[in-house]
Parts: sequence; structure tokens; C-alpha cells
Amino acid sequence: MPSNALNKDLIPTSPVALLLPIAYMAVIFWTSSVSDTNPGNWSDDMYAGIGQELQNLLHFPIYSVLAVLWCRAGWRWFPNIAGVVIFAWLTASGYGALDEWHQSFVPGRFSSLNDVVTNMMGAAAGVLAYGLWFRHLHNAASAVNDSRSGLEG
Repeated sequence: MPSNALNKDLIPTSPVALLLPIAYMAVIFWTSSVSDTNPGNWSDDMYAGIGQELQNLLHFPIYSVLAVLWCRAGWRWFPNIAGVVIFAWLTASGYGALDEWHQSFVPGRFSSLNDVVTNMMGAAAGVLAYGLWFRHLHNAASAVNDSRSGLEG
């Protein structure tokens, strides 16, 4: 296999690759649906001792993970890494914006443009990490295949 050809062994084909980001989005939706007006609810316990600034920063890793999950699922529709990461970034960022809008309707919660930007930056970090990881694996697999073909020839 030429070193620039896509190694199909690196592409997830299981239906789980599609179900994971959808389930993760459901968890995000559920946690952002909890009203902050009920004292003693589970979110008070979960965020106890965490300042508002740190809570806002949690958007970054949450949407990084979502973007990586969509990268894994994106191979169902896109034949190359560029299409996969663009799709994943748009999907994770779009969901981040929709979830912020959704929070504007939840009593005691608020929506902020800062959170949308943090979600988008987290998604960008996730697709960047996935792209670098994929490139590393692809290059390693190509090197192995090239060395095998050198032994055969």
C-alpha cells in the first residue's frame, strides 16, 4: 500500500462509533436541563466547591470529547480526514450553540456567547487532537506496510 493511501484498518466501522456521540449529547442535554432554582438538587452536589469560572471552563473538555466522538463517527459519511474533522467540528460546535440556546429556557440557567465560544474552542481542540492522533497512526501503519513490502520485493 502506498504511504499516502488511507489505511482502512484505522477507520471505526462499528455502529457504536455512531451511538457514542449521540449518547454523550443526550447526557449533555440532560445535565444542562437541570434547573439551578431547586436547592439541594444533584447539580449543587456535583458542582459544590467549583467556582463559576471553572464551571464555564468545563465546557472546553466536554466539547473536545464530543468532537473526538464525532470524528470517529464521521468516517461513515466522509472518505478523508479533512471531511471528518470539519464535520465533527461543525457538529460539536453547532450542538454547543444549540445547547446554550436550550439553557436559556431552563429556569435558573443562562446562556452566554462566552460559553458558545468555549464550546467551539473545545471542539477545535478535539478535532486537532484526533487529526494528529490519526496522522500518527496512519504514518506508523504506512511505515510498517512499506517495510513489509520492502521485505517481499
